[in-house]
Amino acid sequence: MELWVEGTRKLVKMLPQDVQDVLKKDEADGTTDSQEYLDATQCFYNKHVCSINPWPKHLLESFAAVEADPTVYHTMFGHNEFNCTGTLRTWSCIDKLHNITSPTLFAQCDNCLLLEYSGAWINGPD
Repeated sequence: MELWVEGTRKLVKMLPQDVQDVLKKDEADGTTDSQEYLDATQCFYNKHVCSINPWPKHLLESFAAVEADPTVYHTMFGHNEFNCTGTLRTWSCIDKLHNITSPTLFAQCDNCLLLEYSGAWINGPD
């Protein structure tokens, strides 16, 4: 997850400065439940998770389910995709990727959440 956070932090830097400022301030203050922070997080999601407007029904349902009961997501990941504070924060599978023996297709796009760190997954940690 260290590469995940490193990559998503780079994506955060692609957001408008005022959005970055809100994210940084509220994370430092521990106010990641403020409406201002949630709005800034939504800006990130709109750019790097799904740029379709309006969002597809199934994605909206998924986010609504997490909002209705955030226990698992918050415990395992944290409050959002770019500030991993949960139990997965030290998890990695990079050292096991060499065990994949079947042909594998990996696809991504320019603003994809995977953009910044996918090379490490494909090429290995070195």
